[in-house]
Amino acid sequence: MPSLAHKTVPINSATHPRPWLGAAGVLWAVGTLAWFLVSDGYPLSDAVQTFGIAVILTSLGIIGAAAMSRAQSVSTALAQLKLGPWIAIGFSIGFGFATLVWLRGDIEGYHGFVTQSTLYIGGIVAGTGFISLTFGYRFAPRFFCQGVSSADSHLRGNGAFASGARSVWALWTVSVAAQAISIARGSFGYLSDPSAALSTTSSSNAVLSALSQLGLLCTVIAAWRVAANRSPGALGLLVWVAGTQLVLGILSGLKEAAIVQLVAIVVGYSCRSKLRLRLLVVGALIAVFIVTPFVTAYRAAVVNGTSRLSPAQVLTEVQFGALFSSSAASNTSGNSLNAAEDRLSRIGDVSIIAEKTPSTIPYKSSMELLSGPILGLIPRSIWPGKPVLDAGYQTNTEYYGAAASIHSSAAVTPYGDLYRRGGIVVVIVGMAVLGMFVRAVDDREGASPRLDPRLMFLPMLLFATLVKQEMDYLGLSATIVSVVLSAAFGARLASRRAQR
Repeated sequence: MPSLAHKTVPINSATHPRPWLGAAGVLWAVGTLAWFLVSDGYPLSDAVQTFGIAVILTSLGIIGAAAMSRAQSVSTALAQLKLGPWIAIGFSIGFGFATLVWLRGDIEGYHGFVTQSTLYIGGIVAGTGFISLTFGYRFAPRFFCQGVSSADSHLRGNGAFASGARSVWALWTVSVAAQAISIARGSFGYLSDPSAALSTTSSSNAVLSALSQLGLLCTVIAAWRVAANRSPGALGLLVWVAGTQLVLGILSGLKEAAIVQLVAIVVGYSCRSKLRLRLLVVGALIAVFIVTPFVTAYRAAVVNGTSRLSPAQVLTEVQFGALFSSSAASNTSGNSLNAAEDRLSRIGDVSIIAEKTPSTIPYKSSMELLSGPILGLIPRSIWPGKPVLDAGYQTNTEYYGAAASIHSSAAVTPYGDLYRRGGIVVVIVGMAVLGMFVRAVDDREGASPRLDPRLMFLPMLLFATLVKQEMDYLGLSATIVSVVLSAAFGARLASRRAQR
């Protein structure tokens, strides 16, 4: 294989401004807010209003993707795992296009809480927050981006990339070992005791969770090696590491853990050239018609009254063949597609918070947001009384009226969490800060991912959280610390030792 020696250059060294994108963003922002205000003053039919919200937010996400891609094409930026454009695409789908599912009527889970007539409130909050994120991304201070890049470079070390199979096996071994220990301890994804997770979270569980994420990184490298080598050995290794991680993700009962493996394959293979749309479409079809219905049926099967089966009980009691048959039947009836569409829509999560805050539920302290990085940095072994981050559980009880004994979480979204901490001003400031952080991650200095995929480790670990946009803002800021450390550890595992 040819030498991969290269010169380290800033990833954004070839960027050039696109003034028309900024002007288009400003005009669209004004037009969007004007449309919402007019529709509020002169009521439209629910169907027309819902369709208008979907069109506006979808278009806003597309404009944001182009603006955050800058000199690159959107396809190239996505292939290199630039988080800004990916967040915009996620927004366009989750808050824009998926809003059309409300044309069928109220969505399951929102009955009696959110209706089509109140969606515009969530649209205003989410749209304003996304615009602020885009501007924060575009106008992030240079010194801030350079500081993040320098810190990340020191954490990753200066070792050369080990492009052989050794790095793949090293990351895979650590990830599988961490997941095996979690299974033995009975704290594996959806199979964990939900009441224990809400009462306390041990430091060891947090470490195991962080190490298990290294499986994503080994899949990225394995896919990159297939694109670089195109050898049967590289393909076989990819099938093995991705396949085992996919099975473990499904066994954990977390759809995202399985689906993000498909994303890792696509971006790992595509980063050497451009986004492979065929791979992306195939991955999306697998996620919608195989992974999602199977995991949904699996999660229903592991619930045992008010508790859940242990990993050992799952292996002995769950009839996986029957589950596969039932999930295939749901595909035939079209239920899986409808369920996936309902699951994608996020605007209802923002609407219920914006409608009830502060008229029914008072604002929470915005100062708590400053504690996020501290909560993520200090382990519970040092700070036994560290607060448990359970915003999803709190939202389910406060906004949806669920009983405290029901250990289930509702999606909060960064927009909703910021709004419930002070209104639209907090949304604007918080999302601008998030936009600056995302820009700093995208602009880190290093070799092109085409030659060295290690620069994609950090955005890969942040991908699911930022693109889905379900997690609360405080939880997101606390998670970033462990993610940065995990990415740095993974980069060092995939580096060659310095020659003495």
